[in-house]
Amino acid sequence: EIYQCDWSSDVCSSDLKSQRGLLLTNSPGNSLQGNRLEQNAAGLRVWGEKPADFVELISADNTVNGRPILYLVGAHDLRLDIGGRPALIALVNSEKITVAGAAFRAGDEGILLVNTRRSLIRGNLLSGTLLGITLISSRENELRDNQLQGSLENGISLLNSHGNRLVHNSVSQSKKHGILLYRPSSNRLSQNRLIANKSSGVFLEGGQKNQLMDNQLLDNWVGVFLERA
Repeated sequence: EIYQCDWSSDVCSSDLKSQRGLLLTNSPGNSLQGNRLEQNAAGLRVWGEKPADFVELISADNTVNGRPILYLVGAHDLRLDIGGRPALIALVNSEKITVAGAAFRAGDEGILLVNTRRSLIRGNLLSGTLLGITLISSRENELRDNQLQGSLENGISLLNSHGNRLVHNSVSQSKKHGILLYRPSSNRLSQNRLIANKSSGVFLEGGQKNQLMDNQLLDNWVGVFLERA
């Protein structure tokens, strides 16, 4: 089990059983190949303070409980019609990617976009995931017709992300916020259903020129929470 790496490393053909299989924080440049993450409460998480921290070489033969990890860096003009259950889909420094029809279950990370633009995330089902759908420093993307239930953190998070459209998504019973917007600008949220999230339906901190239109908010602790916005 690897909790944090401080230098570039290779992790090849390992069987990992632990609370969390792989956690890489502020640790770019690692190569992961042929790892099988089994019987973990959570599989793989890559996190950082800037987009460059997410640049990793993670091949498709890495699995979590037998399900694939799809980690794309520098991809463009692709359509991913998943039709199955990946553990994580990550798009880093990518453009014009469509992710449609994926199904995630409890303990999976979910969908991560980092420095990615002009992509479509549509018709995906996420139940009990850790990240839900998270955008970091990403712009001009569209999230449409996704269903998120029981996320262990936020349902949808936009962090320093701009010019994105969230349309007709359903987010319910998240442990934190239904939709978190942190220092965003010019994002448009319309026709989303935000129901019974433990904290806010929509939490907006900082940012400017964001639009919320025709959203349905029911049984959240706070419907819309604005802080320094």
